[in-house]
Amino acid sequence: MSTAIRNHATTLPNGIRDPYNLLGANSGRATNATAKAEALRAKAVALGKKLSDVKRTFRRAVAQNDGSCDLNTMGQSVHRLANELSTAEEELKEAQALADAWEAERSRVRFDAIAKELAAVLEDFKQKYLAAALALAEFYALGDEARELATHLCDKIANGARYYNPDIKALLGQADLDPNPLPALKDAGYGETSNFLSFRRHCPLVPLKKEK
Repeated sequence: MSTAIRNHATTLPNGIRDPYNLLGANSGRATNATAKAEALRAKAVALGKKLSDVKRTFRRAVAQNDGSCDLNTMGQSVHRLANELSTAEEELKEAQALADAWEAERSRVRFDAIAKELAAVLEDFKQKYLAAALALAEFYALGDEARELATHLCDKIANGARYYNPDIKALLGQADLDPNPLPALKDAGYGETSNFLSFRRHCPLVPLKKEK
């Protein structure tokens, strides 16, 4: 069973039960159970290989039967290793069952938590999207207002041209900036995520205002 469960804070959404605290102080219990099962599996594999080698040697000695080998001792070794392997496989079976049970419980708790977290995260995204869309509209509106005011604040030259002082030029330049922060965020070390719904990951942001 997969153990790819992300680490999370011990605080769970209201109504989510974690009776064994598997996402809290006992978060390592399922992991430890899985590690023990893996260790026992490695032990069983090693014993199985050793038993196979001893059996092969024993059969060859029986076939030769030239008195050069103590067949009784070799037979006892085969019997002992077979018993050790049987015991190891039984221990592995029990350990794997326990590991699977802990992992299933941890998965249940995390899945129940996600059911509530998804709704909360989506609502948070919607609120932040609205705030960003309103802010973008305000940015464009302020730029339009600045351009309009600049036509009254500039100096008119005889040939009909307009002279804007450095302060006005600086402000108009700021209003003309591309407000998209994505390139700067990528330069700062942020990268796009990839997941099951990556084809739908881009949400266009448009300037919004409340319609009367």
